[in-house]
Amino acid sequence: MWFYYLLQDNHRRASEVIEASLRLLTQAEADPEVLADIRISLAYSLTQLGKFAQAKDHLRRAIVIAAPRANRTLLADLYFSLADAYRKTGEPLVAQRYFSAALELDQTTGDFAEAAISQLKLGSLAREARNYADAERLHNSALLLFQKNGSYREIVAAIELARDYAAQGKLDESRDLLQRKVLRDARTLPEQLLDAKILMLRIANDYSALGDSSGHGKSLAAGLMRDIQALLDASAARQQTDLTAPTQRLQFAEQAIRRQAIERDTAAVIARGEATIELISRVAAELRASNNDGLAWLAQAQPVLNEYVKALYELAPERILPLLESYYDQPPDAVAVQHSGVIGRAFEAEAIRRFDRYIAAELDLVDTASANPDMGNAELLQHLRMRDLARDAYLAGHESRPASRLPRRLEAMARKRPPRIPAGDAVLRYFVQDGVSFGILATSSGTEFFPLPPRSMAQQLVQEALATVQVANVSFARQRSALSAVRQLLPPDASLERHGVRRLIIVTDDAVQPLPFAAVDISSDPHVYTPLVSRFEIVRTKSIARYYARQPRNTGRDKAIPATYDAVVFADPATKRSVRLASMQLEATKGWTERLAGLPSARREAKSLAAAFADRRVKIYMGADATSQALLAPEARTARLLHIATHGYYNSATPGIVGFATAAVDKQRGFLGLTELFTNRFSSRLVVISGCETMRGRDYTGWGVRSLADGFLTGGAGSVIGTLWSIPDRTTAEMMSVFYSALRRTNGNTAAALREAQLNQLESPQSHPYYWAAFALESANRRFDRHLF
Repeated sequence: MWFYYLLQDNHRRASEVIEASLRLLTQAEADPEVLADIRISLAYSLTQLGKFAQAKDHLRRAIVIAAPRANRTLLADLYFSLADAYRKTGEPLVAQRYFSAALELDQTTGDFAEAAISQLKLGSLAREARNYADAERLHNSALLLFQKNGSYREIVAAIELARDYAAQGKLDESRDLLQRKVLRDARTLPEQLLDAKILMLRIANDYSALGDSSGHGKSLAAGLMRDIQALLDASAARQQTDLTAPTQRLQFAEQAIRRQAIERDTAAVIARGEATIELISRVAAELRASNNDGLAWLAQAQPVLNEYVKALYELAPERILPLLESYYDQPPDAVAVQHSGVIGRAFEAEAIRRFDRYIAAELDLVDTASANPDMGNAELLQHLRMRDLARDAYLAGHESRPASRLPRRLEAMARKRPPRIPAGDAVLRYFVQDGVSFGILATSSGTEFFPLPPRSMAQQLVQEALATVQVANVSFARQRSALSAVRQLLPPDASLERHGVRRLIIVTDDAVQPLPFAAVDISSDPHVYTPLVSRFEIVRTKSIARYYARQPRNTGRDKAIPATYDAVVFADPATKRSVRLASMQLEATKGWTERLAGLPSARREAKSLAAAFADRRVKIYMGADATSQALLAPEARTARLLHIATHGYYNSATPGIVGFATAAVDKQRGFLGLTELFTNRFSSRLVVISGCETMRGRDYTGWGVRSLADGFLTGGAGSVIGTLWSIPDRTTAEMMSVFYSALRRTNGNTAAALREAQLNQLESPQSHPYYWAAFALESANRRFDRHLF
């Protein structure tokens, strides 16, 4: 019956009958492998209904049960299905690892037809990574095998190959392949027909972009729009939900908005854009509620938003700022640790064991990747797989919460008056994406747009600027050239001067997030370096409305836990290396946590803070006392000011894993990652993370970087000072001494104090931006960065 409903494209009924069989088999205590196989079918239908989190949950549970039995065929199917779910929710690297694992298992069992299906998916991931040669090779190979076997999957392979051609601009080849191999084949199922027609619409739009204004192309596109909408409407009616085929709906929305913008149909563009954003947000809410990566899904949906914003930029620019404020105001991702900690109950004990295995696998990956920077991809891949499996095993026992609230409708947001921006402030909001790139300057006088270079050029300017400031021995001429060139990413001087701007409030996106704005050269004299921070206080934020809100959102304070201290310092933890040297154990070291040296200057940072706030309640954790438990204790989490001076971890090979070094005593790991760190919320008004690269992390297109600094803000902190690159220990301590003296003198004006510390360093012998420009302030609300206490 499941197969019958599948062929009828009725996944609502398909999921109902397969869930019924799963209940019956469970009651009959059927073979767990049979139950696992049933879950694969159920997961497929759930993904077609937009219930990705439920699908992943079934597959994870099945893998936990099936893995000990070593049934390679079953495990390959499970890995493949979970990989497909990860791919559809925007996690291509995790998907690639699971697809590769499925391929290897199928090859060992000699099932080359199943192996070809995994190759097909790996080819699609290669195309999305713009490795077109690999994509075509894998898709051609799969197509030939399916043709030889007479499998209907040759239709799927033909569609993927046509996508390869279209991505490279081979529009004629793509269209001809679809017409020969897909649209005329009676075996084509509704899902493949939808894929093919959406691709045909994209091809029609691409022809229009190349200047084809023939009436035939316009009528063809109109016919495709009607056909695709009819297919989606019919599917939604069968499933009784408008979330059916969400990934295909996104692809169609992107091309439909393109077509409607070409025809300058503003009302249709707005209606399509609003409906699509509601779809995106509903899926994201379900993923967040189950501790899946909702940000990954949102990043995958970015091309649709880009197309919508591009159309509005041409047709209705006044709607763009309300749109961006509403869309990027999605609720933060949930923390992936929800067990209660009550070990007395069996299921809690098992949850904690699985969580410990997950964290241990993550730490093993940290140490291995750091100890072997040149290790082959195969070795790194194996450690990443172990971490994937450990994480999914933990999440398999996780109970989902109700879905998060949805953002307010865009029309309501558009009608709401924008926040009042005080005189002297200027807000820069960036939108630097594929196909559309601009900045918005908002002041007390109004709003204006300023053009920006294309995304690829903006990224190149940022990277060239970073290359000159991340090390101290770059020549003055090269530094000036790069830091002057990046001036293109700021509004014209005349605009800032006209409004009497003294403070810049910057809403970045991922393309410009790494830019050290403080160091941008604004001098007109080629022999004089004048950094941006010499004229302005600089603050980053996520949302203009939230930043200027009269009442800040709840910062995470647990009212049942009163603040014990005004300031808590966490500094220079006893590392594994220092503990080993103290005990005269000189064995060879291997990983990141094993090789960390002490931070004597961090102790000076602690003393300077204590001196600046001698009349306040200050608690210091150093050496063996600077444990993970200390940083997670209520005393640290509720302190008005939390200063963390320790080693930060970031590795470009594993950008999703960031963390701190903590004291490696009493058999403790000596590492606190993002997952563990935010098991509880933080309510500090200011968190200063004086460690290396604490504003680096995984890049989510359009949404910025998920870093330690971002994690504290998401976890409830009011404002955070983090770093954009590795910083020197001694000069950092000197800067922090000036910063805390200025912070006390300015009555807690964090932006002004940071500016004073940076300008003081600029006048010192260590004046190169390497020593001071890595520090950046991000704030949730102006009350936090202007008044610490």
